Amino acid sequence: MADITGNGAPRSREAAEHSIPARVTALAEARGLGAHVDTRLTVTSKQVGQSWALAGISLALFIPVDIVCLNMSIFSAGYSVLHALDQALFLVMLAGLLWGIRRLVIRSQANYLFTGGVVHSRRSGPEAIAWADTARLETVFQKRTQDGVGNVLGYRLCGRDGTAIRIPIRRVGGRDAFLDAVIENVRRFDVPVS
Repeated sequence: MADITGNGAPRSREAAEHSIPARVTALAEARGLGAHVDTRLTVTSKQVGQSWALAGISLALFIPVDIVCLNMSIFSAGYSVLHALDQALFLVMLAGLLWGIRRLVIRSQANYLFTGGVVHSRRSGPEAIAWADTARLETVFQKRTQDGVGNVLGYRLCGRDGTAIRIPIRRVGGRDAFLDAVIENVRRFDVPVS
Protein backbone atom coordinates (compact mmCIF):
# COMPACT_ATOMS: atom_id res chain seq x y z
CA MET A 1 0.00 0.00 0.00
CA ALA A 2 1.78 3.03 -1.27
CA ASP A 3 0.05 6.14 0.00
CA ILE A 4 -2.71 7.00 2.42
CA THR A 5 -5.79 8.96 1.44
CA GLY A 6 -7.25 11.74 3.51
CA ASN A 7 -9.54 9.45 5.53
CA GLY A 8 -6.75 7.04 6.50
CA ALA A 9 -7.73 4.22 4.12
CA PRO A 10 -4.79 2.60 2.31
CA ARG A 11 -4.60 3.03 -1.43
CA SER A 12 -3.46 0.07 -3.51
CA ARG A 13 -1.05 -0.01 -6.42
CA GLU A 14 -4.03 -1.01 -8.60
CA ALA A 15 -5.72 2.29 -7.77
CA ALA A 16 -2.62 4.23 -8.77
CA GLU A 17 -2.14 2.32 -12.06
CA HIS A 18 -5.79 2.00 -13.14
CA SER A 19 -7.63 5.08 -14.35
CA ILE A 20 -11.28 5.46 -13.38
CA PRO A 21 -13.67 5.33 -16.36
CA ALA A 22 -15.77 8.45 -16.94
CA ARG A 23 -19.07 6.60 -16.47
CA VAL A 24 -17.92 5.35 -13.03
CA THR A 25 -16.95 8.88 -12.00
CA ALA A 26 -20.27 10.23 -13.30
CA LEU A 27 -22.28 7.62 -11.36
CA ALA A 28 -20.29 8.24 -8.18
CA GLU A 29 -20.90 11.99 -8.46
CA ALA A 30 -24.61 11.47 -9.22
CA ARG A 31 -25.00 9.24 -6.12
CA GLY A 32 -22.87 11.54 -3.94
CA LEU A 33 -20.28 8.88 -3.07
CA GLY A 34 -17.46 11.33 -2.39
CA ALA A 35 -13.78 10.91 -3.11
CA HIS A 36 -12.19 7.84 -4.71
CA VAL A 37 -10.24 5.78 -2.19
CA ASP A 38 -9.17 2.50 -3.83
CA THR A 39 -9.66 0.22 -6.84
CA ARG A 40 -10.01 -3.58 -6.97
CA LEU A 41 -9.72 -5.27 -10.36
CA THR A 42 -11.56 -8.60 -10.48
CA VAL A 43 -8.82 -10.18 -12.61
CA THR A 44 -5.21 -9.05 -12.44
CA SER A 45 -2.62 -9.08 -15.22
CA LYS A 46 -0.72 -11.71 -13.22
CA GLN A 47 -3.70 -14.10 -13.35
CA VAL A 48 -4.06 -13.67 -17.12
CA GLY A 49 -0.31 -14.23 -17.54
CA GLN A 50 -0.42 -17.40 -15.44
CA SER A 51 -3.17 -18.84 -17.65
CA TRP A 52 -1.27 -18.10 -20.85
CA ALA A 53 1.98 -19.42 -19.32
CA LEU A 54 0.26 -22.68 -18.40
CA ALA A 55 -1.00 -23.02 -21.97
CA GLY A 56 2.43 -22.18 -23.43
CA ILE A 57 4.35 -24.62 -21.24
CA SER A 58 1.84 -27.37 -21.98
CA LEU A 59 2.14 -26.70 -25.73
CA ALA A 60 5.95 -26.74 -25.51
CA LEU A 61 5.80 -30.16 -23.85
CA PHE A 62 2.92 -31.46 -25.98
CA ILE A 63 4.67 -31.05 -29.35
CA PRO A 64 7.78 -33.19 -28.63
CA VAL A 65 5.73 -35.87 -26.86
CA ASP A 66 3.33 -35.93 -29.80
CA ILE A 67 6.20 -36.28 -32.31
CA VAL A 68 7.63 -39.20 -30.34
CA CYS A 69 4.17 -40.83 -30.18
CA LEU A 70 3.76 -40.56 -33.96
CA ASN A 71 7.00 -42.47 -34.53
CA MET A 72 6.23 -45.35 -32.11
CA SER A 73 4.35 -48.58 -32.64
CA ILE A 74 0.85 -48.31 -31.26
CA PHE A 75 1.21 -51.79 -29.73
CA SER A 76 4.11 -50.92 -27.40
CA ALA A 77 3.71 -50.17 -23.69
CA GLY A 78 5.71 -46.95 -24.09
CA TYR A 79 3.21 -45.71 -26.65
CA SER A 80 0.33 -46.15 -24.19
CA VAL A 81 2.13 -44.15 -21.50
CA LEU A 82 3.26 -41.38 -23.87
CA HIS A 83 -0.17 -41.21 -25.53
CA ALA A 84 -1.83 -40.73 -22.11
CA LEU A 85 0.72 -38.02 -21.26
CA ASP A 86 0.13 -36.43 -24.67
CA GLN A 87 -3.62 -36.28 -24.09
CA ALA A 88 -3.15 -34.88 -20.56
CA LEU A 89 -0.84 -32.13 -21.88
CA PHE A 90 -3.38 -31.28 -24.57
CA LEU A 91 -6.16 -30.95 -21.99
CA VAL A 92 -3.99 -28.77 -19.71
CA MET A 93 -3.11 -26.57 -22.71
CA LEU A 94 -6.78 -26.28 -23.63
CA ALA A 95 -7.71 -25.41 -20.03
CA GLY A 96 -5.00 -22.74 -19.90
CA LEU A 97 -6.25 -21.20 -23.15
CA LEU A 98 -9.88 -21.21 -21.96
CA TRP A 99 -8.98 -19.73 -18.53
CA GLY A 100 -6.94 -17.05 -20.26
CA ILE A 101 -9.79 -16.15 -22.60
CA ARG A 102 -12.31 -16.14 -19.73
CA ARG A 103 -10.06 -13.92 -17.63
CA LEU A 104 -9.60 -11.52 -20.53
CA VAL A 105 -13.36 -11.30 -20.99
CA ILE A 106 -14.08 -10.54 -17.31
CA ARG A 107 -10.97 -8.37 -16.90
CA SER A 108 -13.00 -5.29 -17.70
CA GLN A 109 -14.76 -5.60 -14.34
CA ALA A 110 -13.56 -3.59 -11.35
CA ASN A 111 -14.74 -2.38 -7.95
CA TYR A 112 -14.11 1.24 -7.00
CA LEU A 113 -14.16 2.19 -3.34
CA PHE A 114 -15.35 5.73 -2.56
CA THR A 115 -15.74 7.39 0.81
CA GLY A 116 -19.53 7.07 0.45
CA GLY A 117 -19.89 3.62 -1.16
CA VAL A 118 -18.76 1.18 -3.83
CA VAL A 119 -19.15 1.26 -7.62
CA HIS A 120 -18.87 -1.96 -9.63
CA SER A 121 -18.02 -1.46 -13.29
CA ARG A 122 -18.59 -4.01 -16.03
CA ARG A 123 -19.12 -3.80 -19.76
CA SER A 124 -22.90 -3.55 -19.37
CA GLY A 125 -22.53 -0.46 -17.16
CA PRO A 126 -21.63 0.54 -13.62
CA GLU A 127 -23.70 -0.15 -10.50
CA ALA A 128 -23.34 1.70 -7.21
CA ILE A 129 -24.27 1.07 -3.62
CA ALA A 130 -23.93 3.86 -1.06
CA TRP A 131 -23.14 2.88 2.52
CA ALA A 132 -26.49 4.30 3.67
CA ASP A 133 -28.33 2.17 1.04
CA THR A 134 -26.64 -1.12 2.00
CA ALA A 135 -28.97 -3.87 3.20
CA ARG A 136 -26.33 -6.47 4.18
CA LEU A 137 -22.83 -7.78 3.53
CA GLU A 138 -22.80 -11.54 2.88
CA THR A 139 -19.84 -13.91 2.93
CA VAL A 140 -19.32 -15.84 -0.33
CA PHE A 141 -18.04 -19.37 0.22
CA GLN A 142 -16.42 -21.65 -2.31
CA LYS A 143 -17.99 -24.68 -0.69
CA ARG A 144 -20.12 -24.51 2.41
CA THR A 145 -20.43 -27.60 4.59
CA GLN A 146 -23.35 -28.45 6.84
CA ASP A 147 -21.56 -26.65 9.67
CA GLY A 148 -21.53 -23.45 7.63
CA VAL A 149 -17.76 -23.66 7.25
CA GLY A 150 -15.95 -23.37 3.93
CA ASN A 151 -13.33 -21.44 1.97
CA VAL A 152 -14.22 -17.76 1.90
CA LEU A 153 -13.92 -16.33 -1.63
CA GLY A 154 -15.10 -12.83 -0.82
CA TYR A 155 -18.17 -10.83 0.12
CA ARG A 156 -21.37 -9.74 -1.60
CA LEU A 157 -22.47 -6.18 -0.85
CA CYS A 158 -26.27 -6.11 -1.20
CA GLY A 159 -28.19 -2.88 -1.65
CA ARG A 160 -31.75 -2.23 -0.55
CA ASP A 161 -32.78 -1.91 -4.22
CA GLY A 162 -31.60 -5.48 -5.00
CA THR A 163 -28.21 -4.49 -6.43
CA ALA A 164 -25.42 -6.91 -5.46
CA ILE A 165 -21.70 -6.30 -5.84
CA ARG A 166 -19.29 -9.19 -5.36
CA ILE A 167 -15.93 -8.26 -3.85
CA PRO A 168 -13.22 -10.97 -4.02
CA ILE A 169 -10.64 -11.35 -1.27
CA ARG A 170 -7.07 -10.40 -2.14
CA ARG A 171 -4.78 -10.54 0.87
CA VAL A 172 -1.49 -8.65 0.98
CA GLY A 173 0.59 -9.28 4.07
CA GLY A 174 -2.28 -11.22 5.67
CA ARG A 175 -4.79 -8.35 5.32
CA ASP A 176 -7.18 -7.14 2.65
CA ALA A 177 -7.26 -3.36 3.02
CA PHE A 178 -10.06 -2.94 0.44
CA LEU A 179 -12.42 -5.33 2.25
CA ASP A 180 -11.37 -3.98 5.66
CA ALA A 181 -12.49 -0.51 4.50
CA VAL A 182 -15.79 -1.91 3.15
CA ILE A 183 -16.54 -3.79 6.38
CA GLU A 184 -15.61 -0.79 8.53
CA ASN A 185 -17.88 1.56 6.55
CA VAL A 186 -20.78 -0.92 6.47
CA ARG A 187 -20.57 -1.39 10.25
CA ARG A 188 -20.75 2.39 10.75
CA PHE A 189 -24.29 2.19 9.33
CA ASP A 190 -25.23 -0.86 11.49
CA VAL A 191 -25.52 -3.10 8.43
CA PRO A 192 -25.44 -6.84 9.23
CA VAL A 193 -22.33 -8.73 8.12
CA SER A 194 -22.91 -12.46 7.71
